[in-house]
Formats: sequence, C-alpha cells, structure tokens
Amino acid sequence: MNQKNLTPEVKGSTSLKLEDCEDLEFLADTTKEHMPTTGMFTNYLVNLVMKRMKGLKMLCNSQPPKGFLQNLETLQVEKCKDIVSLYPAAQNLKKLTVKDCKNLQEVFQINELLYREENQAMLLSNLVSLKLKSVTMLRWLLKGATQYVSLQNLKVVKIEKCNKLEYLFSLSLVQSLRLLKELDISHCDKLETIFELGNDDDQTESNKLLASAQSHDLPRLQKLQLCGLTNLSSFCPSNCFINAPALQYFAVLDCPRLTSFCIQRDNPLQSKLQGGYNFTSRVEVVQLDGLIWLHIWKAPIQVVLSNLRRLEVCNCNNLTSIFSVMLVRNLPQLSILAIRWCEKLEQIIVDDDEDETNINNDKETLIFPRLQLLWLEDLPSLTSFSPLGYHLLFPDLKKLGVTDCSQMITSFNVEALPVHAETEAPRLDDTCPSKPDIRWISNDYDAAADDEYDDNDGGDDEEYDDNDGDGGGGSGDDDE
Repeated sequence: MNQKNLTPEVKGSTSLKLEDCEDLEFLADTTKEHMPTTGMFTNYLVNLVMKRMKGLKMLCNSQPPKGFLQNLETLQVEKCKDIVSLYPAAQNLKKLTVKDCKNLQEVFQINELLYREENQAMLLSNLVSLKLKSVTMLRWLLKGATQYVSLQNLKVVKIEKCNKLEYLFSLSLVQSLRLLKELDISHCDKLETIFELGNDDDQTESNKLLASAQSHDLPRLQKLQLCGLTNLSSFCPSNCFINAPALQYFAVLDCPRLTSFCIQRDNPLQSKLQGGYNFTSRVEVVQLDGLIWLHIWKAPIQVVLSNLRRLEVCNCNNLTSIFSVMLVRNLPQLSILAIRWCEKLEQIIVDDDEDETNINNDKETLIFPRLQLLWLEDLPSLTSFSPLGYHLLFPDLKKLGVTDCSQMITSFNVEALPVHAETEAPRLDDTCPSKPDIRWISNDYDAAADDEYDDNDGGDDEEYDDNDGDGGGGSGDDDE
C-alpha cells in the first residue's frame, strides 16, 4: 500500500482490520482538497483493529471531520511504534486496548472547541474497558478539558508498563466512576499517584468543588491491585479518602514508596492502614509485598474482618506484628495465612494494649476456626506467634510450614488433631529456646497455597480473571 491515507477508498463495512501497512500514516487526511466528510469513518465503522502499522502516526492528521469515528465501539491498536496521538475522545467507544505502541503520548485528546461546535453528550460516557500495556512514552490518559468527560460506564482499567505516566485520572472524575469494578496497575515506573487534583485551567467551578471534597466514592470497586510501582507515594491527595464499600481483593506488591493509602469504608466496621487510612471490612484477599509500612492495621474495638479469607505478607521489613488479639477474635473466614521474609517481625499477634504486661494464667484460647494453611518463612526476629500464655487452636488446619524462624518460642503440637500451639517463656537453663523447622507439608508455599485456594474457593476468583484475550472484551463487561 503506497498511499498515506485510507479514507477515499474504504466504505460500507462496520469492521476494519489493518495489518502491516507500512506506508499508511493516518486514516483520514483532512488537509487534502475535496476530502469526504462522510463515509466509513463517520457512518459505518464500529470495530477497528490495527496491528504492526509501522508508519502510522495518528488516526487523523489535523482537525477531524465532523462525526469522525462517531460510531466506533471497539478499538484495538498493537505494535504501531510510530503513532503519537491516538484518538479524539468519543461518546460511543466501549473498549480500548493498546499494546506495544512505544511512542504514543496520549490516549484521548479532548478538543473543547470541537465539543462545543458539535454540542455532544459527555465524552467517553460509554467506555467500559480500558487496557494499556507497554506504552512506554505515554504521559496522559486524558489530555485537555476533562469537564466534558464522564466515565460513568467504565468497569475495567488495566495499565501495565506505561513508564512516563505520572497519574491516571483527575480527582474530579472520581464521581463518574460509579461502575468501576477492577483497577489493576503494574510496573509504571514514574507513576506517583492514582488520582490527582488536576489542572485548574481545565476544570469548571463545579469540578473544582468536587475535587476539593474530602470523600469520594468507588461504590462497585471489587479488585484493586497495585504492583511494581516503584515511585508511587499515594493513592490520592493526602486530605482525601476513597470509599470502596464493595472491595474484595486488595493487593499492594513492590510499591516501596507508598506510605499513605486512602481507601476507606464509610462504616463503623473499618480497619486502618498505616497512616490512619482505611479499607472495607468486606475484603476477602489481601496481598502485601515490599512495603515500608509500620502497621497493616491498628484495629479499634469494633473492627471485624469477617470476610477475610487470605492474607499474604512478604518483604515488609518494618512490620513488627500482624494482628492484635482483638482482631484475631474476628477472623471467622481466614483460611490462608502466609508471612514471609519480614526482617523485623517479632510477633504475629500482639496484645491490644501494648503498654500492659497483662500476663496471667487465665489467658483465653484464640481460635482460627477455618485456617487451613499456615506458613511462616524466614522471619529472623520472630520470637512468638502470640503473647505469652495464650492457647492457640487450629481446628481445621491441614498444612503447616515453619521455616527459618530460629528465635520463635511458640510450640506447635501437630501429633494429634486439632492442632494446638502455645507460647511459654523459655526456661533459664534453656540455652537454645528456638524450635526446629516444621514441615507438615510436602509442597513449597506457592504450590500449597494454590492447591488450598483452589480447593476452598471453587473458582470464586474467576471474577478477577482477564478473559478478554487480544480483543479486549469479556472480563468486567458482564451485565450488572
């Protein structure tokens, strides 16, 4: 193909797939005389796929014609290395997938003048799925006047390896994210925050008021995963909270600068993260890795993590404990507990009032009623599982691994079911109070945890899987 634009020759189809067209620089050339303003790109096209378009720079090389791509619902762009600007924000687009477009700098450009001329409804109001991977020069998801944008149908956001991106959305857009179910961000080297205040020049007075509010809602958010974000320091501005009452899966992995996290549930039953921030008590899965937090949560009396089923904590070297006694009393569903490679961890469970010694012979039994897998690995400072004198009972425990915890004085009785454990002060003549490794299990942890999770959950976590494939449809797009 030797021509630089496509518009004059293509008409009539609702789907178009372009591959390996090296000479095509743009789909529509509006600089030429007698450029048609109607045709395939204004009236017909619904699905557009472009792959390995080596010379493609943009979809339209100047002001797009009226109604350009107005009916487009699905756009997939892969390995178009020269494209720098993707798409004028549209009303009807539902799914966008972009992969391996290394020079793309902006996803959506909001043209205020064009918007006013065409008197459109809110832009991007039908967008359901946004997936970006290896767009290494990307600086903006939305560039321009965001007051004309509504993300009211957006359900799935997955962004990976977008190394120039510093934030995702302005805080004024949070109010429109009423249907967002999954937010998965990974390996974006320069990302500093998820929601930021935005440019005052691009906001109306009402948007500025919304952005200044202290509490914002993500009422349908079920999965939140942040992974490998080495520059991330906050989730939103420090004076704001994000309410996420439906949150079920929460993972923060290898985010070493993250010191404040502003997720909460507007409910008396809430748990606190480091810095006094909160997340919903409906959480079922929590995975933390490579964090500098001093505490996971400091539980007030009324905290109930009644739905927590799986807790994994790895490489969190400032933690000294995991639970309080009060919090352990309210873990009825916990089935997997794994703590690994935390250098300063001294106890798994601590007394609620750390200022009181409170050691006596009347300590109660702490029961983990549904815990089936317990794994403690390479915890050099761990001295005990619980405070002195507590009796621990694991009536449903099936798999136990205690490895390289040489200072721990808690004894596990695994000779008969149910499994018991107790922490007792070492005798004065005990020169080596530490216990040998316990391997009441033949697998390594990852294999054991996967087996246990599969057995217990029966595929419940399928709602978090990405079944979209290359086409960008599927997961998160089910009917409400």
